Amino acid sequence: MKVIYFTRFEPNSGGHGGNRRLVQILESCPRIEWELVSSECINVTGLPRKAANKIRNLWSRATGDLRYWRSDYVQHVVNWRNKARFMRTWPKISPGTSLVLMDDPVYFAPLIPWIKQNRMKLVAICHNLESLSGAQVAEGMQFRLFEQEIKLFCECDMAITISREESFVLENFGIRALFFPYFPTTENMERLARIRKKRMDSAKRNFLLLGTAGNLATRQGMLEALRIWSAKTASSSEDKLLVAGYSTESLKNHIDGDGIEFLGELSEKELDHQLSMTKACLCFQNQASGALTRIAEMLVAGIPVVANELAARSYYNTDGVNVVANVDFCQESLNRLDLENQIPPVPDKPDALTLEENLLQLMQQQ
Repeated sequence: MKVIYFTRFEPNSGGHGGNRRLVQILESCPRIEWELVSSECINVTGLPRKAANKIRNLWSRATGDLRYWRSDYVQHVVNWRNKARFMRTWPKISPGTSLVLMDDPVYFAPLIPWIKQNRMKLVAICHNLESLSGAQVAEGMQFRLFEQEIKLFCECDMAITISREESFVLENFGIRALFFPYFPTTENMERLARIRKKRMDSAKRNFLLLGTAGNLATRQGMLEALRIWSAKTASSSEDKLLVAGYSTESLKNHIDGDGIEFLGELSEKELDHQLSMTKACLCFQNQASGALTRIAEMLVAGIPVVANELAARSYYNTDGVNVVANVDFCQESLNRLDLENQIPPVPDKPDALTLEENLLQLMQQQ
């Protein structure tokens, strides 16, 4: 049973959250034959101006004013590689296809009328409600983009969300939503199990702030966490805050405080070494959508998570997730949590059979 999946990512268990989430979806539905159409596999360097203008016009008609987006994010929206896919992939959809999956419809809006015209069922994979992440939306445009995004979801037969909160939002607009939380892929489970085993005997020290600083929302949250740490943590503390991840070395210019060490992007071996002995992983966000995939991975690895309320969305009342107030990333508060002796249980896997059955039922309704 073939399903076309339009995605912004490549299936890569070692990649970013979107890559890992894609692998999880594919692994969870073994009875489905997937045909991936990924923008990551399309090279649009040197796209002729005429073609680029055509794509821009398609985009504008489907999603409205490009001024919805912040100027430093418009490049991702308009000139992103999936713009070329809109032209090149439509003819590739087999006439016999009954179901199409699509990442975050706001990025694939020009495809939706064509899919509906061909009477195919459409399922949205909601990595994020993009309008909720204000870091990438132009000032004063967030409500307008939210309205546009909800209208696009209303065109879908079902949405699969990574966030419980976003499932509630979509359901309240009459959109059928299935909450399917992130869980590490088979390949990553083996690696995380090795880290958990090492942690049983390792001495715990320091805290780890992990993220991709190239992501606007993540970057803002990391900067805020660093400011709080710098202001609230005594310089005499033995524990440092270690900052790791893609482009995190660029954060040095914004923070001048004691007890912070910037590690930059680490190799898998280097990261696993830090994870095997850190007291906890800190997660801080002051605006965001979706859910943080790294929280589930930290729990599987036996690492406690300390998160502010927004970062902890979809993980409330989860063993090993310590939710603190926005101003509580200070040494005294962290010490009270007794993080060194916390060994979080491995979370339950989500119900993959229900996900697969829902997709198969939609195919049969064609």
